[in-house]
Amino acid sequence: MRTRVLKVKSSQSQGNPPLNGRLASLEKARTLKNIQKKFLKPSYPKGYKFSNEEKIDVLHIYYSLQTQKEFEALHNMDLFHLTALLYGCTKPTVVKLVENDGNSNDGRVNRFIQNKDIPSHYKDMFENTLVESLQKGMRLTCTYFKRILFEDGIDVSGDTIARKLREWGLRWGSLTQRDYRRRNASVLSRREIYLNELEMLEKDKSRERVYLDESFVHKNHSFSKGWFLANGSKEIYKPTGLGPRIAMMAAVTQRSWLGARVQNVKTSLSVTRTESIHYYKSIKYWQVKKDSEEEGNVNYEIFRDYFEDHIIPFLSPRSIIMLDNARYHRQYPLDTFIPTSSSNKSQLIEYIHSQGDESASQEMSKAELLEISKNYFKTAKTEIQEIAEAYGHTVLYLPPYHPELNPIEYAWGYIKRKVADASSYDLATLTTETLPAAFASVTPEIIDKFFNHIKNNEKNYREIIKKEIEERENRMLIEEEKDQGGDDGFELDDPLQECSDLSDYDEDSVDFEDS
Repeated sequence: MRTRVLKVKSSQSQGNPPLNGRLASLEKARTLKNIQKKFLKPSYPKGYKFSNEEKIDVLHIYYSLQTQKEFEALHNMDLFHLTALLYGCTKPTVVKLVENDGNSNDGRVNRFIQNKDIPSHYKDMFENTLVESLQKGMRLTCTYFKRILFEDGIDVSGDTIARKLREWGLRWGSLTQRDYRRRNASVLSRREIYLNELEMLEKDKSRERVYLDESFVHKNHSFSKGWFLANGSKEIYKPTGLGPRIAMMAAVTQRSWLGARVQNVKTSLSVTRTESIHYYKSIKYWQVKKDSEEEGNVNYEIFRDYFEDHIIPFLSPRSIIMLDNARYHRQYPLDTFIPTSSSNKSQLIEYIHSQGDESASQEMSKAELLEISKNYFKTAKTEIQEIAEAYGHTVLYLPPYHPELNPIEYAWGYIKRKVADASSYDLATLTTETLPAAFASVTPEIIDKFFNHIKNNEKNYREIIKKEIEERENRMLIEEEKDQGGDDGFELDDPLQECSDLSDYDEDSVDFEDS
Protein backbone atom coordinates (compact mmCIF):
# COMPACT_ATOMS: atom_id res chain seq x y z
CA MET A 1 0.00 0.00 0.00
CA ARG A 2 1.33 3.39 -1.00
CA THR A 3 1.15 5.88 1.85
CA ARG A 4 1.69 9.56 2.30
CA VAL A 5 3.42 11.28 5.22
CA LEU A 6 1.62 14.41 6.32
CA LYS A 7 2.29 17.13 8.81
CA VAL A 8 -0.97 17.13 10.66
CA LYS A 9 -2.60 20.22 12.03
CA SER A 10 -5.61 19.03 14.00
CA SER A 11 -8.64 21.08 14.89
CA GLN A 12 -8.04 23.15 18.02
CA SER A 13 -11.67 24.16 18.28
CA GLN A 14 -12.56 20.91 20.06
CA GLY A 15 -9.99 21.29 22.84
CA ASN A 16 -8.04 18.13 21.85
CA PRO A 17 -4.22 18.11 22.26
CA PRO A 18 -2.09 18.08 19.08
CA LEU A 19 -2.09 14.76 17.23
CA ASN A 20 1.67 14.21 17.45
CA GLY A 21 1.51 14.49 21.22
CA ARG A 22 -1.42 12.13 21.35
CA LEU A 23 0.34 9.58 19.18
CA ALA A 24 3.41 9.75 21.43
CA SER A 25 1.18 8.84 24.39
CA LEU A 26 -0.19 5.77 22.66
CA GLU A 27 2.76 3.72 23.95
CA LYS A 28 1.38 4.14 27.45
CA ALA A 29 -2.24 3.53 26.39
CA ARG A 30 -2.02 0.17 24.65
CA THR A 31 -5.71 -0.74 24.68
CA LEU A 32 -8.65 0.96 23.06
CA LYS A 33 -10.26 1.28 26.47
CA ASN A 34 -7.32 3.22 27.86
CA ILE A 35 -7.10 5.31 24.70
CA GLN A 36 -10.80 6.13 24.99
CA LYS A 37 -10.41 7.26 28.60
CA LYS A 38 -7.36 9.39 27.83
CA PHE A 39 -8.36 11.11 24.58
CA LEU A 40 -12.03 10.84 23.73
CA LYS A 41 -13.95 14.08 24.10
CA PRO A 42 -17.20 13.56 22.17
CA SER A 43 -18.54 16.91 21.01
CA TYR A 44 -20.33 16.24 17.71
CA PRO A 45 -24.07 15.50 18.10
CA LYS A 46 -25.82 12.99 15.87
CA GLY A 47 -26.63 14.46 12.47
CA TYR A 48 -23.91 17.12 12.75
CA LYS A 49 -22.74 18.38 9.30
CA PHE A 50 -18.98 18.68 9.03
CA SER A 51 -17.47 21.68 7.29
CA ASN A 52 -14.75 21.22 4.67
CA GLU A 53 -12.13 22.30 7.23
CA GLU A 54 -13.35 19.67 9.70
CA LYS A 55 -13.37 17.01 6.99
CA ILE A 56 -9.77 17.92 6.21
CA ASP A 57 -8.85 17.49 9.89
CA VAL A 58 -10.43 14.03 10.10
CA LEU A 59 -8.77 12.84 6.89
CA HIS A 60 -5.43 14.30 7.99
CA ILE A 61 -5.58 12.14 11.10
CA TYR A 62 -6.65 8.98 9.27
CA TYR A 63 -3.99 9.16 6.56
CA SER A 64 -1.32 10.12 9.07
CA LEU A 65 -2.14 7.08 11.21
CA GLN A 66 -1.45 4.89 8.19
CA THR A 67 2.11 6.21 8.09
CA GLN A 68 2.95 6.05 11.82
CA LYS A 69 4.28 2.48 11.82
CA GLU A 70 6.81 3.18 14.55
CA PHE A 71 4.10 3.21 17.21
CA GLU A 72 3.47 -0.34 18.46
CA ALA A 73 0.07 0.67 19.78
CA LEU A 74 -1.16 1.05 16.19
CA HIS A 75 -0.40 -2.53 15.25
CA ASN A 76 -3.58 -4.48 14.44
CA MET A 77 -5.82 -1.57 15.46
CA ASP A 78 -8.95 -0.39 13.64
CA LEU A 79 -7.76 2.94 12.21
CA PHE A 80 -11.33 4.09 11.53
CA HIS A 81 -12.20 3.58 15.20
CA LEU A 82 -8.94 5.13 16.37
CA THR A 83 -9.44 8.21 14.17
CA ALA A 84 -12.94 8.64 15.59
CA LEU A 85 -11.58 8.41 19.15
CA LEU A 86 -8.79 10.89 18.52
CA TYR A 87 -11.04 13.45 16.83
CA GLY A 88 -14.11 12.99 18.99
CA CYS A 89 -16.55 11.78 16.34
CA THR A 90 -18.13 8.43 15.44
CA LYS A 91 -16.56 5.61 13.43
CA PRO A 92 -19.27 5.67 10.71
CA THR A 93 -18.45 9.35 10.12
CA VAL A 94 -14.79 8.51 9.45
CA VAL A 95 -15.70 5.56 7.24
CA LYS A 96 -18.06 7.70 5.16
CA LEU A 97 -15.50 10.49 4.72
CA VAL A 98 -12.79 8.06 3.63
CA GLU A 99 -15.13 6.24 1.24
CA ASN A 100 -16.23 9.51 -0.33
CA ASP A 101 -12.60 10.49 -0.61
CA GLY A 102 -11.62 7.23 -2.29
CA ASN A 103 -10.62 3.75 -1.26
CA SER A 104 -7.85 4.16 1.31
CA ASN A 105 -6.35 0.80 0.38
CA ASP A 106 -5.24 1.95 -3.09
CA GLY A 107 -3.20 4.83 -1.67
CA ARG A 108 -5.08 7.61 -3.51
CA VAL A 109 -4.26 11.16 -2.53
CA ASN A 110 -7.38 12.43 -0.83
CA ARG A 111 -9.32 15.23 -2.48
CA PHE A 112 -9.74 17.33 0.67
CA ILE A 113 -6.07 17.68 1.66
CA GLN A 114 -5.00 21.23 1.00
CA ASN A 115 -1.99 21.71 -1.27
CA LYS A 116 0.32 24.71 -1.30
CA ASP A 117 1.10 24.53 -5.02
CA ILE A 118 -0.48 23.60 -8.36
CA PRO A 119 1.20 20.99 -10.61
CA SER A 120 2.78 22.46 -13.72
CA HIS A 121 0.86 20.20 -16.10
CA TYR A 122 -2.23 22.37 -15.49
CA LYS A 123 -0.55 25.31 -17.27
CA ASP A 124 -1.40 24.24 -20.82
CA MET A 125 -4.92 23.24 -19.84
CA PHE A 126 -5.59 26.61 -18.18
CA GLU A 127 -4.17 28.53 -21.14
CA ASN A 128 -6.28 26.62 -23.69
CA THR A 129 -9.40 26.95 -21.55
CA LEU A 130 -8.81 30.69 -21.18
CA VAL A 131 -8.33 31.27 -24.92
CA GLU A 132 -11.47 29.27 -25.78
CA SER A 133 -13.56 31.10 -23.19
CA LEU A 134 -12.50 34.55 -24.45
CA GLN A 135 -13.41 33.55 -28.00
CA LYS A 136 -16.85 32.56 -26.72
CA GLY A 137 -17.30 35.85 -24.84
CA MET A 138 -16.82 34.32 -21.37
CA ARG A 139 -14.65 35.68 -18.58
CA LEU A 140 -12.90 33.20 -16.25
CA THR A 141 -12.02 33.94 -12.62
CA CYS A 142 -9.99 32.19 -9.94
CA THR A 143 -13.23 30.70 -8.62
CA TYR A 144 -13.65 28.79 -11.90
CA PHE A 145 -10.10 27.40 -11.76
CA LYS A 146 -10.54 26.57 -8.06
CA ARG A 147 -13.57 24.43 -8.93
CA ILE A 148 -11.61 22.52 -11.60
CA LEU A 149 -8.73 21.85 -9.22
CA PHE A 150 -11.03 20.77 -6.40
CA GLU A 151 -12.66 18.20 -8.67
CA ASP A 152 -9.17 16.81 -9.33
CA GLY A 153 -8.39 16.56 -5.61
CA ILE A 154 -6.46 19.82 -5.21
CA ASP A 155 -7.84 22.31 -2.69
CA VAL A 156 -6.02 25.64 -2.94
CA SER A 157 -6.96 29.21 -2.14
CA GLY A 158 -7.83 31.86 -4.70
CA ASP A 159 -4.65 33.76 -3.81
CA THR A 160 -2.56 30.68 -4.58
CA ILE A 161 -4.27 30.29 -7.94
CA ALA A 162 -3.76 33.97 -8.82
CA ARG A 163 -0.08 33.77 -7.86
CA LYS A 164 0.43 30.65 -9.98
CA LEU A 165 -1.39 32.14 -12.97
CA ARG A 166 0.90 35.18 -12.85
CA GLU A 167 3.95 32.88 -12.67
CA TRP A 168 2.70 31.12 -15.82
CA GLY A 169 2.46 34.43 -17.68
CA LEU A 170 -1.29 35.08 -17.37
CA ARG A 171 -2.46 38.54 -16.39
CA TRP A 172 -5.60 40.03 -14.87
CA GLY A 173 -6.75 43.35 -16.34
CA SER A 174 -9.17 45.14 -18.63
CA LEU A 175 -10.24 43.05 -21.62
CA THR A 176 -10.34 44.54 -25.10
CA GLN A 177 -13.78 44.04 -26.55
CA ARG A 178 -13.85 42.61 -30.09
CA ASP A 179 -17.16 42.08 -31.81
CA TYR A 180 -17.64 38.36 -32.46
CA ARG A 181 -19.56 39.21 -35.66
CA ARG A 182 -16.36 40.34 -37.37
CA ARG A 183 -15.36 36.64 -37.58
CA ASN A 184 -18.40 35.84 -39.73
CA ALA A 185 -17.51 34.45 -43.17
CA SER A 186 -19.57 37.09 -44.98
CA VAL A 187 -17.81 39.89 -43.06
CA LEU A 188 -14.38 38.44 -43.88
CA SER A 189 -15.43 38.19 -47.53
CA ARG A 190 -16.50 41.84 -47.56
CA ARG A 191 -13.15 42.82 -46.04
CA GLU A 192 -11.33 41.00 -48.82
CA ILE A 193 -13.50 42.65 -51.49
CA TYR A 194 -12.95 46.09 -49.92
CA LEU A 195 -9.15 45.68 -49.87
CA ASN A 196 -9.10 44.45 -53.48
CA GLU A 197 -11.27 47.35 -54.71
CA LEU A 198 -9.15 49.87 -52.82
CA GLU A 199 -5.96 48.43 -54.29
CA MET A 200 -7.40 48.70 -57.81
CA LEU A 201 -8.53 52.31 -57.31
CA GLU A 202 -5.21 53.39 -55.87
CA LYS A 203 -3.29 52.28 -58.91
CA ASP A 204 -4.01 55.84 -59.97
CA LYS A 205 -1.67 57.64 -57.56
CA SER A 206 -3.48 60.97 -58.02
CA ARG A 207 -6.61 59.73 -56.23
CA GLU A 208 -6.96 60.86 -52.62
CA ARG A 209 -8.65 59.02 -49.77
CA VAL A 210 -11.32 60.88 -47.77
CA TYR A 211 -12.79 59.33 -44.61
CA LEU A 212 -16.13 60.69 -43.41
CA ASP A 213 -17.80 59.86 -40.10
CA GLU A 214 -20.03 61.09 -37.27
CA SER A 215 -19.65 61.06 -33.49
CA PHE A 216 -20.96 62.88 -30.42
CA VAL A 217 -19.85 64.32 -27.09
CA HIS A 218 -21.81 65.48 -24.03
CA LYS A 219 -21.57 68.76 -22.17
CA ASN A 220 -20.32 67.12 -18.97
CA HIS A 221 -17.81 64.83 -20.68
CA SER A 222 -14.76 64.49 -18.40
CA PHE A 223 -12.33 61.96 -16.95
CA SER A 224 -13.30 59.70 -14.05
CA LYS A 225 -9.72 59.12 -12.84
CA GLY A 226 -7.27 61.56 -11.27
CA TRP A 227 -4.88 62.18 -8.38
CA PHE A 228 -6.19 62.68 -4.86
CA LEU A 229 -4.79 62.86 -1.33
CA ALA A 230 -4.25 59.45 0.26
CA ASN A 231 -5.84 60.63 3.52
CA GLY A 232 -8.27 63.03 1.86
CA SER A 233 -11.48 62.91 -0.13
CA LYS A 234 -11.73 61.43 -3.63
CA GLU A 235 -14.81 63.48 -4.50
CA ILE A 236 -14.78 65.73 -7.55
CA TYR A 237 -17.43 68.40 -7.80
CA LYS A 238 -19.13 68.46 -11.20
CA PRO A 239 -22.69 68.31 -12.54
CA THR A 240 -24.48 64.99 -12.42
CA GLY A 241 -25.61 63.34 -15.63
CA LEU A 242 -24.21 63.62 -19.13
CA GLY A 243 -25.84 66.89 -20.09
CA PRO A 244 -26.91 67.98 -23.59
CA ARG A 245 -25.55 65.99 -26.51
CA ILE A 246 -23.42 67.54 -29.24
CA ALA A 247 -23.44 65.76 -32.62
CA MET A 248 -20.28 66.05 -34.73
CA MET A 249 -19.58 65.37 -38.42
CA ALA A 250 -16.21 65.66 -40.14
CA ALA A 251 -14.07 64.37 -43.01
CA VAL A 252 -10.31 63.85 -43.06
CA THR A 253 -7.64 63.30 -45.69
CA GLN A 254 -4.04 62.30 -45.10
CA ARG A 255 -3.08 65.98 -45.35
CA SER A 256 -5.54 67.45 -42.83
CA TRP A 257 -9.21 67.89 -42.09
CA LEU A 258 -11.08 68.31 -45.36
CA GLY A 259 -11.70 71.91 -46.40
CA ALA A 260 -8.98 73.45 -44.24
CA ARG A 261 -8.75 77.21 -44.64
CA VAL A 262 -6.37 79.65 -42.96
CA GLN A 263 -7.29 83.29 -42.41
CA ASN A 264 -4.74 85.84 -41.24
CA VAL A 265 -6.21 88.36 -38.81
CA LYS A 266 -4.44 91.56 -37.73
CA THR A 267 -3.79 91.67 -34.01
CA SER A 268 -2.41 95.24 -33.96
CA LEU A 269 -2.00 98.33 -36.12
CA SER A 270 1.20 96.82 -37.48
CA VAL A 271 0.63 94.89 -40.70
CA THR A 272 3.41 92.42 -39.80
CA ARG A 273 1.66 91.13 -36.67
CA THR A 274 -1.09 88.70 -37.62
CA GLU A 275 -2.65 85.58 -36.13
CA SER A 276 -3.52 82.51 -38.23
CA ILE A 277 -7.02 81.17 -37.58
CA HIS A 278 -7.87 77.74 -39.05
CA TYR A 279 -11.29 76.98 -40.50
CA TYR A 280 -12.40 73.51 -41.55
CA LYS A 281 -15.33 73.52 -43.94
CA SER A 282 -16.04 69.81 -43.45
CA ILE A 283 -16.45 70.08 -39.67
CA LYS A 284 -19.97 70.56 -38.37
CA TYR A 285 -21.40 70.15 -34.88
CA TRP A 286 -24.62 71.14 -33.15
CA GLN A 287 -26.62 70.57 -30.01
CA VAL A 288 -29.05 67.72 -30.58
CA LYS A 289 -32.68 68.74 -30.10
CA LYS A 290 -35.18 65.89 -30.14
CA ASP A 291 -38.06 67.85 -31.66
CA SER A 292 -36.01 69.53 -34.39
CA GLU A 293 -35.68 68.12 -37.92
CA GLU A 294 -32.63 70.22 -38.78
CA GLU A 295 -30.84 69.86 -35.42
CA GLY A 296 -31.89 66.37 -34.33
CA ASN A 297 -29.86 63.18 -34.31
CA VAL A 298 -28.11 62.35 -37.56
CA ASN A 299 -30.47 60.93 -40.20
CA TYR A 300 -30.30 60.54 -43.95
CA GLU A 301 -31.64 64.00 -44.78
CA ILE A 302 -29.14 65.73 -42.48
CA PHE A 303 -26.29 63.57 -43.80
CA ARG A 304 -27.19 64.12 -47.49
CA ASP A 305 -27.33 67.90 -47.07
CA TYR A 306 -24.01 67.84 -45.23
CA PHE A 307 -22.47 65.64 -47.95
CA GLU A 308 -23.56 67.95 -50.74
CA ASP A 309 -22.75 71.25 -48.97
CA HIS A 310 -19.68 70.47 -46.82
CA ILE A 311 -17.95 67.57 -48.61
CA ILE A 312 -18.44 67.64 -52.39
CA PRO A 313 -17.23 71.27 -52.92
CA PHE A 314 -13.88 70.61 -51.19
CA LEU A 315 -12.89 67.24 -52.64
CA SER A 316 -9.89 66.74 -54.88
CA PRO A 317 -10.67 65.41 -58.38
CA ARG A 318 -11.67 61.72 -58.45
CA SER A 319 -11.46 61.26 -54.68
CA ILE A 320 -12.11 57.91 -52.95
CA ILE A 321 -14.70 58.52 -50.21
CA MET A 322 -14.78 56.00 -47.34
CA LEU A 323 -17.97 55.48 -45.33
CA ASP A 324 -18.97 53.02 -42.65
CA ASN A 325 -22.18 50.99 -42.82
CA ALA A 326 -24.51 53.29 -40.87
CA ARG A 327 -28.10 53.07 -42.10
CA TYR A 328 -28.18 56.71 -43.27
CA HIS A 329 -25.01 56.11 -45.33
CA ARG A 330 -26.64 53.32 -47.33
CA GLN A 331 -30.00 54.82 -48.32
CA TYR A 332 -31.15 53.48 -51.69
CA PRO A 333 -33.32 55.35 -54.23
CA LEU A 334 -37.05 54.99 -53.59
CA ASP A 335 -37.63 52.87 -56.72
CA THR A 336 -34.94 50.33 -55.74
CA PHE A 337 -36.17 46.81 -55.00
CA ILE A 338 -34.40 45.31 -51.97
CA PRO A 339 -34.66 41.49 -51.86
CA THR A 340 -35.45 40.19 -48.37
CA SER A 341 -36.90 37.05 -46.82
CA SER A 342 -40.32 38.75 -46.84
CA SER A 343 -40.24 39.13 -50.65
CA ASN A 344 -42.44 36.64 -52.53
CA LYS A 345 -41.26 34.45 -55.41
CA SER A 346 -42.91 36.58 -58.09
CA GLN A 347 -41.08 39.71 -56.89
CA LEU A 348 -37.76 37.87 -56.78
CA ILE A 349 -38.22 36.41 -60.27
CA GLU A 350 -39.16 39.82 -61.70
CA TYR A 351 -36.08 41.39 -60.11
CA ILE A 352 -33.78 38.69 -61.49
CA HIS A 353 -35.27 39.13 -64.97
CA SER A 354 -34.69 42.90 -64.69
CA GLN A 355 -30.98 42.15 -64.30
CA GLY A 356 -30.96 40.37 -67.69
CA ASP A 357 -31.09 36.86 -66.23
CA GLU A 358 -34.01 34.82 -67.64
CA SER A 359 -33.11 31.60 -65.80
CA ALA A 360 -35.39 32.29 -62.81
CA SER A 361 -38.69 30.40 -62.76
CA GLN A 362 -41.48 29.34 -60.43
CA GLU A 363 -40.02 25.82 -60.25
CA MET A 364 -37.04 27.16 -58.28
CA SER A 365 -37.24 27.35 -54.50
CA LYS A 366 -37.58 30.70 -52.77
CA ALA A 367 -34.19 30.19 -51.05
CA GLU A 368 -32.49 29.79 -54.45
CA LEU A 369 -34.22 32.83 -55.86
CA LEU A 370 -33.33 34.93 -52.82
CA GLU A 371 -29.66 33.96 -53.03
CA ILE A 372 -29.49 34.89 -56.72
CA SER A 373 -31.30 38.18 -56.04
CA LYS A 374 -28.91 39.14 -53.24
CA ASN A 375 -25.92 38.46 -55.49
CA TYR A 376 -27.33 40.87 -58.08
CA PHE A 377 -28.23 43.41 -55.40
CA LYS A 378 -24.57 43.70 -54.38
CA THR A 379 -24.05 45.89 -57.44
CA ALA A 380 -26.92 48.25 -56.56
CA LYS A 381 -25.88 51.88 -55.98
CA THR A 382 -26.88 53.93 -52.94
CA GLU A 383 -28.00 57.54 -53.35
CA ILE A 384 -24.73 58.78 -51.86
CA GLN A 385 -22.77 56.71 -54.41
CA GLU A 386 -24.83 58.17 -57.24
CA ILE A 387 -24.29 61.74 -55.98
CA ALA A 388 -20.53 61.18 -55.67
CA GLU A 389 -20.21 59.53 -59.09
CA ALA A 390 -22.03 62.46 -60.67
CA TYR A 391 -19.05 64.60 -59.60
CA GLY A 392 -16.45 62.00 -60.65
CA HIS A 393 -15.78 60.53 -57.18
CA THR A 394 -16.06 56.96 -55.87
CA VAL A 395 -17.64 55.82 -52.60
CA LEU A 396 -16.31 52.70 -50.86
CA TYR A 397 -18.02 51.18 -47.83
CA LEU A 398 -15.71 49.89 -45.10
CA PRO A 399 -16.16 46.24 -44.03
CA PRO A 400 -18.49 45.93 -41.02
CA TYR A 401 -17.00 45.83 -37.51
CA HIS A 402 -13.56 47.08 -38.63
CA PRO A 403 -13.04 50.51 -37.03
CA GLU A 404 -9.28 49.90 -37.11
CA LEU A 405 -9.44 50.58 -40.86
CA ASN A 406 -10.86 54.09 -40.35
CA PRO A 407 -8.38 56.80 -39.24
CA ILE A 408 -11.12 59.23 -38.21
CA GLU A 409 -12.10 56.81 -35.42
CA TYR A 410 -8.72 57.48 -33.82
CA ALA A 411 -9.23 61.21 -34.37
CA TRP A 412 -12.54 61.10 -32.48
CA GLY A 413 -10.82 59.48 -29.52
CA TYR A 414 -8.09 62.14 -29.57
CA ILE A 415 -10.68 64.94 -29.69
CA LYS A 416 -12.73 63.52 -26.82
CA ARG A 417 -9.63 63.28 -24.62
CA LYS A 418 -8.90 66.96 -25.32
CA VAL A 419 -12.50 67.86 -24.45
CA ALA A 420 -12.27 65.89 -21.20
CA ASP A 421 -9.01 67.62 -20.27
CA ALA A 422 -10.54 71.09 -20.74
CA SER A 423 -14.06 70.31 -19.54
CA SER A 424 -15.78 73.40 -18.09
CA TYR A 425 -19.28 71.84 -17.87
CA ASP A 426 -20.60 74.84 -19.83
CA LEU A 427 -22.37 74.36 -23.16
CA ALA A 428 -21.39 77.71 -24.67
CA THR A 429 -17.74 77.20 -23.75
CA LEU A 430 -17.80 73.70 -25.20
CA THR A 431 -19.15 74.76 -28.60
CA THR A 432 -17.26 78.05 -29.00
CA GLU A 433 -13.89 77.29 -27.39
CA THR A 434 -13.26 73.69 -26.35
CA LEU A 435 -14.40 71.87 -29.51
CA PRO A 436 -12.67 74.26 -31.98
CA ALA A 437 -9.44 73.94 -30.00
CA ALA A 438 -9.81 70.13 -29.88
CA PHE A 439 -10.24 69.89 -33.66
CA ALA A 440 -7.30 72.23 -34.21
CA SER A 441 -5.12 70.06 -31.95
CA VAL A 442 -5.40 67.21 -34.47
CA THR A 443 -2.51 68.49 -36.56
CA PRO A 444 -1.46 67.18 -40.01
CA GLU A 445 1.39 65.29 -38.32
CA ILE A 446 -1.04 63.46 -36.02
CA ILE A 447 -3.42 62.72 -38.89
CA ASP A 448 -0.54 61.29 -40.90
CA LYS A 449 0.24 58.90 -38.02
CA PHE A 450 -3.39 57.74 -37.96
CA PHE A 451 -3.29 57.06 -41.71
CA ASN A 452 -0.02 55.16 -41.48
CA HIS A 453 -1.49 53.05 -38.69
CA ILE A 454 -4.58 52.00 -40.66
CA LYS A 455 -2.46 51.34 -43.77
CA ASN A 456 -0.32 49.00 -41.67
CA ASN A 457 -3.54 47.23 -40.59
CA GLU A 458 -4.51 46.89 -44.25
CA LYS A 459 -1.11 45.38 -44.99
CA ASN A 460 -1.53 42.82 -42.23
CA TYR A 461 -4.97 41.81 -43.49
CA ARG A 462 -3.64 41.44 -47.05
CA GLU A 463 -0.93 39.10 -45.75
CA ILE A 464 -3.61 37.01 -44.02
CA ILE A 465 -5.59 36.82 -47.28
CA LYS A 466 -2.44 35.84 -49.19
CA LYS A 467 -1.71 33.02 -46.74
CA GLU A 468 -5.31 31.82 -47.05
CA ILE A 469 -5.03 31.65 -50.83
CA GLU A 470 -1.70 29.80 -50.68
CA GLU A 471 -3.07 27.35 -48.15
CA ARG A 472 -6.17 26.74 -50.26
CA GLU A 473 -4.05 26.07 -53.34
CA ASN A 474 -1.79 23.69 -51.41
CA ARG A 475 -4.78 21.73 -50.17
CA MET A 476 -6.19 21.47 -53.68
CA LEU A 477 -2.82 20.30 -54.98
CA ILE A 478 -2.57 17.60 -52.32
CA GLU A 479 -6.12 16.43 -52.99
CA GLU A 480 -5.39 16.20 -56.70
CA GLU A 481 -2.23 14.18 -56.08
CA LYS A 482 -4.14 11.84 -53.74
CA ASP A 483 -6.78 11.31 -56.44
CA GLN A 484 -4.15 10.67 -59.10
CA GLY A 485 -2.30 8.15 -56.96
CA GLY A 486 -5.43 6.36 -55.77
CA ASP A 487 -8.35 4.94 -57.74
CA ASP A 488 -6.90 4.85 -61.27
CA GLY A 489 -3.63 3.17 -60.20
CA PHE A 490 -1.39 6.12 -61.07
CA GLU A 491 2.06 5.82 -59.52
CA LEU A 492 4.61 8.55 -58.86
CA ASP A 493 7.92 8.31 -60.72
CA ASP A 494 9.87 9.10 -57.57
CA PRO A 495 7.64 8.86 -54.44
CA LEU A 496 10.36 9.96 -52.05
CA GLN A 497 11.19 13.04 -54.11
CA GLU A 498 7.49 13.88 -54.47
CA CYS A 499 6.96 13.66 -50.71
CA SER A 500 10.02 15.79 -49.96
CA ASP A 501 8.51 18.62 -51.99
CA LEU A 502 5.61 18.70 -49.55
CA SER A 503 7.60 18.15 -46.37
CA ASP A 504 7.29 21.78 -45.32
CA TYR A 505 3.51 21.76 -45.64
CA ASP A 506 1.62 21.83 -42.37
CA GLU A 507 -2.03 22.79 -42.56
CA ASP A 508 -2.15 23.44 -38.80
CA SER A 509 0.76 25.89 -38.81
CA VAL A 510 -1.13 28.81 -40.37
CA ASP A 511 -3.57 30.86 -38.35
CA PHE A 512 -6.31 32.47 -40.43
CA GLU A 513 -8.23 33.94 -37.52
CA ASP A 514 -9.02 37.64 -37.62
CA SER A 515 -6.28 39.50 -35.71
